[in-house]
Amino acid sequence: MFGPSPNYTHETVLSGSDARVILRSKSLPLELRTPVLSETIPLLQLLTNENNIKHDRSVSALNTKEAVERFILDALKVSQPPDPDVPDRLNLVVIADSMVVGLSGLGRITSGVHGKRSGDVGIMIDPKFRGRGYAEESLRITFDYALRGLGIDEVVVSCTGANIAVQRLMEGKFGLKGVRSSPESSEFGNECQYTMKKEDIHW
Repeated sequence: MFGPSPNYTHETVLSGSDARVILRSKSLPLELRTPVLSETIPLLQLLTNENNIKHDRSVSALNTKEAVERFILDALKVSQPPDPDVPDRLNLVVIADSMVVGLSGLGRITSGVHGKRSGDVGIMIDPKFRGRGYAEESLRITFDYALRGLGIDEVVVSCTGANIAVQRLMEGKFGLKGVRSSPESSEFGNECQYTMKKEDIHW
């Protein structure tokens, strides 16, 4: 599954005490990788900044040092057979010029109808570092790694109706059409859902 990509390089170890994933952009000074405990405070600051979380209820519980430490320790959970090479989740810290600038990754990786695997993709970039293409590049790498690398069949990005930035990104940069639903039907109040499959990758 893990063939070469024109957009990024990767190191992938999904088992053992040295489990890790490191994805390095070839076009920007950007790296996505599994977080480490020394990044607890930068991540806590990121996850308690109102500008970052006002459209994202899914991270509301990550508001203490202890919660973020647990998040880091749970960042890479590997499935049991029959899928020993596919993680249940993959939380990735976004690093630019050696600084924590955001979060990306995959969650809720499951096998659904006919054994097809799906997962949720998220992105958060700190306001100080927006406008530099980091969100687009992080999503591009995460999509590619999930669909071509891990062999997941489809990934989904969900957001609230008020999150115009994500909607513009998904529609303007990735050419996807969103499916609208009532916020009451979603666990985190999301109203827009974008699905990407391998055939949607055009880069």
